[in-house]
Amino acid sequence: MEQQDVISDDLVYFMAESKGWLKSLGIISIISGIVSFLSVFGIIIAWLPLWQGFLLLHSANKTDDYIKEKSEIQLKETLKPIRTYFIIQTVLMGLSILSLIVIWIFVFATGMWMKMGLKSFMQ
Repeated sequence: MEQQDVISDDLVYFMAESKGWLKSLGIISIISGIVSFLSVFGIIIAWLPLWQGFLLLHSANKTDDYIKEKSEIQLKETLKPIRTYFIIQTVLMGLSILSLIVIWIFVFATGMWMKMGLKSFMQ
């Protein structure tokens, strides 16, 4: 039982130290969403950084509850929004990589098409 208390105290310290970073990233994400909303394309995707920012702020606020109560239920409630944040980030990164590959293929195909077109034009 003593080992579990030590781990719990270490975890409480770690969570207390991380809370400020969660709030900072949450606020930056919300500001990013607001700025994105000001552009034409940003109106479509501005809700994503806003949602992520609110998830991180929610997690940071739940961290206070975990520090006070040190219960497993509060720990789960603290980590749930972070899990959702990382799921969203993973999907966005996957879509970004996929989009990049499609753009590369398009650019390569366009270059080849133009090269072939110029050859036939020159003859």
